[in-house]
Amino acid sequence: MNELLLQLYSKYWNDMMQNVFKADEKNHPSAYPFLLQVTQHYQNAPKRVMFCGMEAEYWGGEFREPYDVTPPTFMEEYHGFVNHNWESNRKQRPGKNSPYWNFQWNIMKRFPEVGYVAQNIVKIGKRWDKGCDDFIFQRTLEHFPVWKEELKILRPDIIIFIAQDSYEERIRAVAGDFEATPDDELGSFLTKIVFDDPEMPAAYRISMVPRTLQFQGLYNRMADKVSDIIASSIGLHTMKPARVVARVTIGKEAFAQKVPSEKAKEYSAIGQRLNKRFYAYKQEYPQWSDERVYAAVAYSYAVEREGLEITNIEQASTLRLRWDAFVERVRIYLLKRRYYKS
Repeated sequence: MNELLLQLYSKYWNDMMQNVFKADEKNHPSAYPFLLQVTQHYQNAPKRVMFCGMEAEYWGGEFREPYDVTPPTFMEEYHGFVNHNWESNRKQRPGKNSPYWNFQWNIMKRFPEVGYVAQNIVKIGKRWDKGCDDFIFQRTLEHFPVWKEELKILRPDIIIFIAQDSYEERIRAVAGDFEATPDDELGSFLTKIVFDDPEMPAAYRISMVPRTLQFQGLYNRMADKVSDIIASSIGLHTMKPARVVARVTIGKEAFAQKVPSEKAKEYSAIGQRLNKRFYAYKQEYPQWSDERVYAAVAYSYAVEREGLEITNIEQASTLRLRWDAFVERVRIYLLKRRYYKS
């Protein structure tokens, strides 16, 4: 498979370099193309799954000068980043520690006998930023039209697209027209895709990126649903991760939530840290109600997750979120919890 992929990329390489990469470097600087390489496990696997995201952010950004790089350079770049040491250690997560790659790893662990490959809808994104503008995308379609050819080489049994609604037309552009049917349980967040081309494999699209799934509280439900779809589509049993109940107390409120067993200690540690923060704020601001202290704890943790610094919780309105709106939102949430509990 890798030799066929190399032949495919080499066929279009010079045309791509001249008419995409160097086409308009001032106004539309493009990244290098996302070139795939599969493991021996994938090639020998009885069933195969393709995860297809949107685009690779400034892919190959370290190869800026000179322009004499070749397809093997980026196939090896892909192999080192995505596949890691999968051949010798199948407990290695693909990519990096992020919601996007962890979502794939969550599912991969359930079907160790399955072969996986990571693909993108957009083969060439922006050089210094996320996304892909229409100039680069249209030029890629014309001068580096490899997506469908890659699919014929890789022959996955099912494709899981992880792409926002704005990318639906780009899926059509690279893969062909299709009909989409919302899932009964998750609605428009998960749709079944049936391509007009009968040779296309089964496909589904998740319309939220995994980071947003986490914020919406849908991450585990989506992972379980996708696992069930894969199991049903390729005739395998899913190995859902064991979950335990994590109990956390923050101030006067106690919480219990089912979490993956390997994450239980992490949840507990976060709870303990937030509990200390609750009593630290109570001591620093004795005039505050419990509701406002909870809001301060939640807000400061959200800011921390965003990588921002907060030196005075009372000045939080100058940061990314609006303090008053956030306090009111948490206050209403706490009131609802008390109402339903009573």
